[in-house]
Amino acid sequence: MSLSSLADHEGALRVLAIDHRDSLRAVMGGDVPDAELIALKADLAGALDGVASGVMLDPAFGMQRRVLEKVPARVGIIAALEAQGYLADASVTHTTLMHGWDAMQARAAGAHAAKFLALWDGTPDSRQTDTIADARRNAHQAGLPLVLEPLPRGLEPFGPWVTGWVEAHAASGADLFKLPYPGSAGACREVTALIDRPWTVLSAGADFETFVTQLHIAGSEGASGYIVGRAIWREAATTDRSVRQTAIERMVVPRLRQLSEIAFRPFDQAAP
Repeated sequence: MSLSSLADHEGALRVLAIDHRDSLRAVMGGDVPDAELIALKADLAGALDGVASGVMLDPAFGMQRRVLEKVPARVGIIAALEAQGYLADASVTHTTLMHGWDAMQARAAGAHAAKFLALWDGTPDSRQTDTIADARRNAHQAGLPLVLEPLPRGLEPFGPWVTGWVEAHAASGADLFKLPYPGSAGACREVTALIDRPWTVLSAGADFETFVTQLHIAGSEGASGYIVGRAIWREAATTDRSVRQTAIERMVVPRLRQLSEIAFRPFDQAAP
């Protein structure tokens, strides 16, 4: 199992995340047909050649033929495994694996890695720990590396809590960690010291300029790249196709090009 299919020629992981489901529908206005979510993801996927090394997709609206056929050949695919999205209902105590979908199916559809989103309120939960282990086994049995990501509840979108989550999950067996910015250069160094696997930074709803600053700091302290969503494509999340295409050309692609200039530690330098 290797992350090489998700990395650029320098070993950096430069991934666009469009695995959003409930949260994407909310950004687009709430009552949006499934077909519109799929169309947006297809348009974004088609713009990645030369500006991203990977793309993260969900099984509901992303791992569809209309989207997959737009993914450039040199762009690796990460497929989400969790049943709950980023706006998990308050009644959800821990995220679970999606029924009727698994890593073997994801691999057959063209995925190069699997991802699991795990709920975190600051205290370890044995049910969530067990499900993370199930996700790891599911991914590894399919021959796919597992990307593990925290879903904070009752916490700030990013900050010092991230190091606590990393410490609690360092031995989870995940192959790549997708993390909110830990809050400082010192916290980034701590994350790098806590795990012997590569880690990437997500935008956690930050604006693009803030995210760029965070990436420069994280990259200098051991991060191996980014897996970024809304900070890149927020303005393109519309059902108006002409507005969307303009936003992709004038905002999405230029932003990805700008991020491609930031240096990171090659992912294989963090391998155990």
